[in-house]
Amino acid sequence: MRLNPDRILEKLEEYDKLGREIRELDRVIYKLCNKILAILEIDEYSHEFEKAIRILVREHETIDEKLLIQTLEDTTKRAIADIKSDLYDTELEIPEVAQEEIAQLREQLERAKNIVREQFPIISKSLTRLRELLSKRDELFDKRYNLFGIIDGDLVTLSKLVKLVYKCIKYASEG
Repeated sequence: MRLNPDRILEKLEEYDKLGREIRELDRVIYKLCNKILAILEIDEYSHEFEKAIRILVREHETIDEKLLIQTLEDTTKRAIADIKSDLYDTELEIPEVAQEEIAQLREQLERAKNIVREQFPIISKSLTRLRELLSKRDELFDKRYNLFGIIDGDLVTLSKLVKLVYKCIKYASEG
């Protein structure tokens, strides 16, 4: 059996290329999520809403107005609970700053619900596009992972190291 180490380097280049494609997709996904949030006029706790929208898109094949509004309501409730839990147990009433923040979240929710009702077709197209991008990212991620059995930031266990060496020998021996 003759080994060709250049095959390993070719696979490594493919691995790096997939990583670049994933990072570019992450950038596009982030922009699209921000566009959706901008349409909904969500700026308070936007990171939490972005995560909720990503989860919504991944878990539901079809999204209607009711489901999107429910997600916005649930995320707002969690944000309010976070604000309240950040307060010290010794405080008997919610400080004015926290009350204002909670009021802003509730106003934001009402605005977003009205926007969903008025502009759902536009929002729906963006959600569909987001689903496509997330799906493509998942495919690229799986393909990249399967090349060597590890990803950036993984802790390298003995098992993963043996699999990595095995894959490298397999690639080097391919004709």
